[in-house]
Amino acid sequence: MKFIFWMVLAIYVYGFVYLMLQFPDIKIAREGKVVQMKITEISGHCITTKAKYYMKLSYQGRIFDKQIGVRFCEDHAVGDLINMRYLEGYDKLLFPTDDGKSEFWSGIGLGVLGLVAIIYFFKFKVGV
Repeated sequence: MKFIFWMVLAIYVYGFVYLMLQFPDIKIAREGKVVQMKITEISGHCITTKAKYYMKLSYQGRIFDKQIGVRFCEDHAVGDLINMRYLEGYDKLLFPTDDGKSEFWSGIGLGVLGLVAIIYFFKFKVGV
C-alpha cells in the first residue's frame, strides 16, 4: 500500500513539474511578443455576463479566436487594432496583461485536491 502511495505522489510531483515547464499560457506570457492584431469578427450584441463571447483576430494572414468578456465586446468593433501577446507556433493568444498563472494554479489546486482525496482513501480505506 505504501508503495502505491509513493508512486502516486511521484506521478503528481512529475506532473506538476511538467505542467510548470510546458504550460502554454505561461510560455506565451514569458516568451511571447506583444503585437497589433486586427479584429475581423466580434459579437455585436453582448448583453449578458453568463454567455461566452468570442472575437476573431487576424495577424500575418492567420485567423485566431479569443474569448472575451462583455465589457471588451462593448468597447471594440470590427476593424479595431488591439495589442495581443503572441508566440510563433501557438494558436492561443493572451491579452498583454495576462500572465497565464491563474490557469496554472487552478490546475495545481485540482491536483492537490486529487492527492488529498487519494490520501484520505488510503488512510481511512474508504471503498470506491
